[in-house]
Amino acid sequence: MQTITFTCEIITPMFLAGADGLKPELRAPSIKGALRFWWRAMHGNLQIEELKRQETDIFGGGGENARRSRVSLSIKTLQKIISDNLPEKRIAMPSPTKENPDRTIRADLFRYLAYGAHERVYIDCGSRFDLTFRFDNQVSIDNAVLDPLKVLSFLGGLGAKSRNRYGCFRIVSCSDQSVDLSGNPIDICKEKFRGSPCSFTTFSANSKLFMTRNESRDWSSAFETVGAAYVKGRRLLENSHHYNKRAYIATPINQSHSWHLERHAKQYFIGITKGDNGLYSGWIMFLPYQHHQNGINNEYGAATSLLNQKLKTDLQEVL
Repeated sequence: MQTITFTCEIITPMFLAGADGLKPELRAPSIKGALRFWWRAMHGNLQIEELKRQETDIFGGGGENARRSRVSLSIKTLQKIISDNLPEKRIAMPSPTKENPDRTIRADLFRYLAYGAHERVYIDCGSRFDLTFRFDNQVSIDNAVLDPLKVLSFLGGLGAKSRNRYGCFRIVSCSDQSVDLSGNPIDICKEKFRGSPCSFTTFSANSKLFMTRNESRDWSSAFETVGAAYVKGRRLLENSHHYNKRAYIATPINQSHSWHLERHAKQYFIGITKGDNGLYSGWIMFLPYQHHQNGINNEYGAATSLLNQKLKTDLQEVL
């Protein structure tokens, strides 16, 4: 058996709880599930049966071919800071109507993007934890551990509202000095931008990556820039109280009961990263996938194309 430990730092509020759903707690199953999600997203080029075979071989699986995972994971919390005080930033959000196309409203951006979790306590920035992986000699550390962990720390996040870039972290160090933690995260994504979208979230030739034009001195400033670009772009798709386009991006909570299509996972991942220089950047990754319902892929494509065009006005498209 091989053992390797990564020390990580939380850089945006993390709404991750234990069994009661309330007490902030770092949990190995949550992290392993996120690693499995991003491993699958990175291997969309495989045929589905081969994808399932390789995934089960690494992470385990049930059914007739049930087997235990070759990779086990444990967590040691080094420093846990608990808070219930999100930053407040009210911004002017477009809310056009037919009578007043320039109408705006003022809303708290941080709570808007944390809706449903914003009243909970959370694990705050600066908290640190160790991730220790144990795996047998037949497992490739790059394929099963390092690559998905790098992508998770760049694009993912842990806990509630991770697609809105809460719960993100960075890898600070590794117990194995031979492991290379360097490398531009853009390059990690770029090599996966190939092939056609699948029926689940994967990298593909249709994926796009946008980032802030300037670095920020704190996470909240980077969050404000990239979050405002996303919210502004989505709200500009159509007039207030109309949801024919916006609902293809993310169904408004007050309209979810009447939306005529099944709810789907959002195709946009908002991200914050912290560089070795201590400065922060904001990202938006677009990872489209093919929907199984007949006749709606064109509608999704039209709505997301409009939003991507609007994102380019406030951010830079790097991939």
